[in-house]
Amino acid sequence: MEKQPSFSRIIGGNEDQKEALVQKAAERAALSGEEIFGDNLEQPTEEEKLLINKSVLYVNELAEHYGSDRVIDPNRVFVLKEGGVSRHTDGTAAGGVVNSLAQSIGVERKASPVLFAETIVHEGCHGASYSSGQIIDDGTDRPYRQGISMRDRSGEGYYFKVAEEAIVSLFAQNFLQNVLRKEADYKVEIQRSEEIKDWLRSYIKSEMPKEKQAQLLMMIDEILLLPDNDHVFDMVNNQSKDDDYKFGYFTGQYETHLKQGDIFLERKRERDQFQAVRQEIVEASKGSLTDQLVFDEFTRAHFTGDYMPLARMVEGVLGKGSFRSIATKLGEMNSTSD
Repeated sequence: MEKQPSFSRIIGGNEDQKEALVQKAAERAALSGEEIFGDNLEQPTEEEKLLINKSVLYVNELAEHYGSDRVIDPNRVFVLKEGGVSRHTDGTAAGGVVNSLAQSIGVERKASPVLFAETIVHEGCHGASYSSGQIIDDGTDRPYRQGISMRDRSGEGYYFKVAEEAIVSLFAQNFLQNVLRKEADYKVEIQRSEEIKDWLRSYIKSEMPKEKQAQLLMMIDEILLLPDNDHVFDMVNNQSKDDDYKFGYFTGQYETHLKQGDIFLERKRERDQFQAVRQEIVEASKGSLTDQLVFDEFTRAHFTGDYMPLARMVEGVLGKGSFRSIATKLGEMNSTSD
């Protein structure tokens, strides 16, 4: 695959500083998996190789559809040992990590091949999006834009960060439902997860105190897939066991998985916030916009880096200054951000 630059754009700095950053990025992008991840690296199994290719193909076709000039190279997707992402990132990430500078993705070997593929899609939708770097006043460099999200002036908060994570999460969910669910090797695990979740919702509504139900139901809604679920599926369908025993069995089986991050969560908070903002825009348009049109405009901004069509759409229905307001509402801002 032809090499691409790590950044679509570099802002700030002089020409020599920009050239130095381009050179540093090229050197990082040439590093091997062993050079990047060291002892955390694993050799992929044949199934993992197939899932890497399938997941990357989905991401690249999606990114191309929305106008991205970036692609994910399947040879830059590396399998890591359990806990490898956390060790590599000093605890700032778990499960999967993307590095725009090195154009690499690291994914831990999972209890479920479905979760393994989902993580690649999630990180891939970050990696195939618009990416820019920044040279700041002291001459050092840092990421500036990743997809639709943009670093604020304080250097700590990000505008549109919630939208970025929601978009990525929605496409990872779509990959599960519309790609893996149709494949015989994976559809049973997915279907069983959904049936277990349905049983859990029923149990919570009938047995749990009302003041706890909303939080518990939200937790269940956030779970995209339950790995190694055959024994739990058999248990919740076992007519000889009472419901309290079944619920205890479920929590016992998945307590470790939850702690280790082996259960893929859907980022419901981010998706709900993103949907609420889209609905606000649709309602203000008085019928001229649909939710799909609004979603597509946000997604194009994520993959191309071009804010202008989205800004025109937002301010056309919500008024002047509303684009910045939406960027903040869908951001993760620190208390001193301006």
